Amino acid sequence: MKLLCRGLLLGLLGVALIPFAADIQVVLIVMGVSMALLAWIPKICWNLQLIIFLLLFIAAGVQFQFSPSYSPYPMLIWMAYIVLGMLSYQVIIRRALKKIAGVNVYIFLSICAAVVAIVGFALRFSESLPQWANFNGYTGTAAEVLLSSAACWVLLALCLLGTPFLPRWLATPFAHFGSMPLTMYCLHVLSATYIQRYVIHESTLAAVISIVAGIVLAMLWKKFFTKGPLEWLMAWCTNLIVVSPQPPAQLRPQLQNSATPPPKRKKRYPHAIF
Repeated sequence: MKLLCRGLLLGLLGVALIPFAADIQVVLIVMGVSMALLAWIPKICWNLQLIIFLLLFIAAGVQFQFSPSYSPYPMLIWMAYIVLGMLSYQVIIRRALKKIAGVNVYIFLSICAAVVAIVGFALRFSESLPQWANFNGYTGTAAEVLLSSAACWVLLALCLLGTPFLPRWLATPFAHFGSMPLTMYCLHVLSATYIQRYVIHESTLAAVISIVAGIVLAMLWKKFFTKGPLEWLMAWCTNLIVVSPQPPAQLRPQLQNSATPPPKRKKRYPHAIF
């Protein structure tokens, strides 16, 4: 229920951003609706999640072939991304799938994703490929879904693998920046609108400056608060609307007496090493 509620709240926030977005396509609407429609996916096993992802991947390719979407964010593609994110959580974070037929699933999928990402980026600007094999972003093709998924997997794996070896002063700014995605996205939409209208329409320098400014803002905010403002508001609204079930009153003393402290972590990032 919380995922359903969070998806609907994201959709409403996206609608509220439309008047300020100018020519920017607000992805929160499609993302929120997709989350709401897929709120039941975490309850099923990974086998069915994989099947659903493959079906959505095929459906996105068929839709592009016979009825291409004029939106840069087709619904089927974002539904496939969300299901793939849940599968990635099972493999990378929870390590629910360690080995299949003696092969380490994490390492095998990471190698496959790296190969797909390298090939996809190499063919991204090729004009000899058919339209359905266009690897460019915002095209709505199956090739775009494949490349985006592989690139995200590789980036996540590299971050988890390399973060324990980075000095804290180098890793912390990016960790703070990444812990406030909703706040940073809304600031991106609002600031990009102003920059496009009054400063410059397209500029790599402006993009770099906005990223650096976001990192500095996140570091300052995290000195006083644990969550970003919109992240806190989203969690507060979700907990207000969806009340977590409480155990019966007669079981609460037993649960308190039998509670044991959580085990100490030996590593700062226990899931980062193969």
